[in-house]
Amino acid sequence: MPPGLDIRAHLVGAFKLARFDASGAEVFGNTAAEAWFSFTAALIVAPMIVMWILLDGFSAPEDTPMLTSVTFEVMTYVIGWLLFPVIAFHLLVFMGKDARYPRFINAYNWTAVIQNSLFLFMHLFLGAMGAPDEARALLGMMMLAYVLMYGWFVARTVLEIETGPAVTVVALDLVVALVWEGFSNNLFFG
Repeated sequence: MPPGLDIRAHLVGAFKLARFDASGAEVFGNTAAEAWFSFTAALIVAPMIVMWILLDGFSAPEDTPMLTSVTFEVMTYVIGWLLFPVIAFHLLVFMGKDARYPRFINAYNWTAVIQNSLFLFMHLFLGAMGAPDEARALLGMMMLAYVLMYGWFVARTVLEIETGPAVTVVALDLVVALVWEGFSNNLFFG
């Protein structure tokens, strides 16, 4: 397997970035092939999302037919993985960083595996502990703060940009995710 298409190496790089180790960025190539390959991360995250759905149920109301619920979840998942990269391309063109776009998407997608793993582990751990809703909310906010800092570090390191523009990239990611979730839920279930 070519070095740029090695899943393990990319996960190690994403884990290093999660520890705020800039050397993790070295594994992420800047080619279109590597950027496209990084969407393999969606296949790794998918079972985590299925587990989350099994634990908490579908996003759809309870009286929604199973096929409709599954179709909704699959569509929102796939579009969710594609939406930010499309919008980020235009932001990076505006910022004059479009030459680093493939490398950024490469890193961004692989770091999603680490981020989703952290959230799922926290959910499973707190559920097993029988933690009250208040503790879940507090730890969820702490995890979100960490993930936002992680995203900022990835953007700053991979795109080689200053703090302000890196915050803009992370804020855009958060806004796109929230708007997509709200829009898709409203579109499908009113």
